[in-house]
Amino acid sequence: MHNVKNVSIVFKLTYGETSVLFTGDLEHEGDELLLPYENILKADILKIAHHGSITNTTEKLLYFIQPEYAIVSVGKKNKFKHPSQIVMQRLKKQNINIHRTDKDGSLCLGSDGKKITEVLWR
Repeated sequence: MHNVKNVSIVFKLTYGETSVLFTGDLEHEGDELLLPYENILKADILKIAHHGSITNTTEKLLYFIQPEYAIVSVGKKNKFKHPSQIVMQRLKKQNINIHRTDKDGSLCLGSDGKKITEVLWR
């Protein structure tokens, strides 16, 4: 039986010269399914799949996406201990700026088509 997480919706939002790649709940096998599309994977921001679980965000996928920023949506003190420290190390190894909702709070982003900036919304 196939893992339903590996058929999560994956989409890339592009506005002008800026883009964000959303990878749903993909796990390792789902990451592998994206690799044939390497020519369209590059994105400024990557929304990390499945709360940063150890089962995803492979080094190979990060190499093709080349994000400047990664967003990890994860609850404080969650019982699964997400995000995985291995995934966090993969991001740091590639010098990707990390925003974690458990530590940094909610995030609102805007784009003028040339650059992405954080929008102050509180």
